[in-house]
Amino acid sequence: MRDLEMARGFFEHAWAGSEGEVRRFLAAELMTLVDPIDNLGRWLEVTQERRRLATDPARRAQLDYELARAHLDLADDRDSARACALACLEAAPQHGPALELLSRVDGSAGPELAEAFRREAATYSDPAARADAW
Repeated sequence: MRDLEMARGFFEHAWAGSEGEVRRFLAAELMTLVDPIDNLGRWLEVTQERRRLATDPARRAQLDYELARAHLDLADDRDSARACALACLEAAPQHGPALELLSRVDGSAGPELAEAFRREAATYSDPAARADAW
């Protein structure tokens, strides 16, 4: 336990003056060291920064989903959970867990699901492929 506290302290200290790739690395490490149940505010801050620094759209979508889940399950903040789940679906229209989370938030993900399918279908130029996607 003491080693974990020392590691967290080291990464927190390094985080304060970091930027770019170093900050992205530190955010990933801190996200694993900060327990969202014990310190939700700090976990959300680190995860939001990690999401901001992510260059891969799939990784950003996954982080949006993780933020949505934490907002809903740990903070009972439905508005923030919904916003993060919708951001996830913007990048990954068929992200099943985000759709399921929206159904928990709203009781139904119907409109978001339809919009996700419309966005996905719009990416196809061939009419037959578009119809299949829809």
